[in-house]
Amino acid sequence: MSALPGTTGRRRIYLMRHGFVDYTSEEVRRTRDPSIVSLTPAGEDEARAAGAALAEVHFDLAICSGLKRTRQTAELVLAEHPDARNWKLRSAFRNCVPASISISSHPSISLRR
Repeated sequence: MSALPGTTGRRRIYLMRHGFVDYTSEEVRRTRDPSIVSLTPAGEDEARAAGAALAEVHFDLAICSGLKRTRQTAELVLAEHPDARNWKLRSAFRNCVPASISISSHPSISLRR
């Protein structure tokens, strides 16, 4: 299928968040580094389900951040995709906060200690 049913082949961008993770795992508590967190078995199941749901959608490109959890999610999603068997997944982005945003003063973020 080259386009979703009812469409005329317009280009689409699909955004996906990583599968479920446990930020309170022993490894994260010990290292105090949430960037190392991996998908839980439930998160792996979520990624596979997303891959199955998107299996008929044609993708031109798949990009993820360099975080372990996003790469795991992307690999599991693409494993369900028939066109992606020979793709190489590249981690192209880093998580960052733009310099123009101050996390502690941004109105949509509430920090509690």
